[in-house]
Amino acid sequence: MVDRFSYTLFIAFCVLIFLAPLPMGGNRPMNWMWPMVLTNLLVAFAASSFLVRQSTSVVWRTAKVPIVCLGGVSIWIFLQALGVWDFSSWDQQATWVGLLKTWTYAGTFCLALFLIRTRDQLETLLWVIVAAGACQVLITIALDQTGTYVNRNHFAGYMEISLAVAIGLMLSKFDRVERGNWRASLRGWIRVFLGPKIVIRVLIIILVIGLIVSRSRMGNLGFFVGLGIAGLIGLWTFRSVGRKVMIFFGSLLAIDVFLIGAFYGIDKLQARFEQLDSSLNLRTFLNEHSWLALQDHWLFGSGVGSYYAVYPSVRDHLTFGHVQHAHNDYAQFFVEFGIGSILLAMFVVYSAYTAIRVQVVRKSRFMRAVGFASLMAIISLMFHATAEFNFQLTANASTFMVVLALPYLALTLDRRSGA
Repeated sequence: MVDRFSYTLFIAFCVLIFLAPLPMGGNRPMNWMWPMVLTNLLVAFAASSFLVRQSTSVVWRTAKVPIVCLGGVSIWIFLQALGVWDFSSWDQQATWVGLLKTWTYAGTFCLALFLIRTRDQLETLLWVIVAAGACQVLITIALDQTGTYVNRNHFAGYMEISLAVAIGLMLSKFDRVERGNWRASLRGWIRVFLGPKIVIRVLIIILVIGLIVSRSRMGNLGFFVGLGIAGLIGLWTFRSVGRKVMIFFGSLLAIDVFLIGAFYGIDKLQARFEQLDSSLNLRTFLNEHSWLALQDHWLFGSGVGSYYAVYPSVRDHLTFGHVQHAHNDYAQFFVEFGIGSILLAMFVVYSAYTAIRVQVVRKSRFMRAVGFASLMAIISLMFHATAEFNFQLTANASTFMVVLALPYLALTLDRRSGA
């Protein structure tokens, strides 16, 4: 049973997640300040309710590893900002800001764990993420730009998350294959793509269009890598409806990507792949220079948010202009955090492991679908992170924190029914 106060907080949380990408994806201080303030207000209200009720929900025990990791990361950044012992920062002000952002992301993760207490609430949150992604695509088509994002790659990163969640929702609606004559089988296949599922199917098509028109090379590759790896696991965990899953994945590739893509510029995306020259690519130079910076800051890091300050000390004549980010989240995290980045890696890897575990141990098809969605989004974004900085944007990072919270919710909600 959900009390009215907690339900109000849940609605506010959903609204916040929906609106997060609207102000340029949180790419400027004026765009990420208001989500940060609202998130921390929700955390304060939720914390007061938590202390009053003295909740001992099993989800908190299940998620103790990521909570400890987030706490450790916050302490690490705090020490960098203070400059105590051998910790230091090349830009203390930026590191303090990084600490505030980290608290906001940790708060988003904890809000998802605390506010979502029923299956219906969990499904509502998934629909909110999908709807937010679809709105971004509609803005893209209407205004001929990449949604409310400045960078096409960050827009594609949000599409990867939304698509993974939408595909998970679709999988949750599959029923067992009917046994009988050909008419019964035909009715089963029709229900896969029509009926109530048609809404999700249309939303998936819209999101695929958004991913294609972004013309982001690594965004599209990340989507296929995530779908491929998570799909292989899903074929086994959803084996009771295996044929429907295979046909759905096949239609996703054949109809959505190739046929619809032909109308929305998949040829232009292909042209961008053909124009790629890794020897002259800025990201190649940045990776090489980041490696040089890492040799000096591998232990304690240069300080969160200080990559732009460190970079001039390792750049060469082949790069010029201001470089704010590494265009490789792994490189930037390693340089700024040092060995503290291990805590971030543990957080993500353990969440991916939990997403797989959900698909293995839960009997509920919906909960297994949530695990699939989380795993696919994690794989897609982590692959994309090798060539972009999606996690430096508050909108994408906050939504990704919700994705990381999904496996723990799917593992614990409605367990009394044995599902």
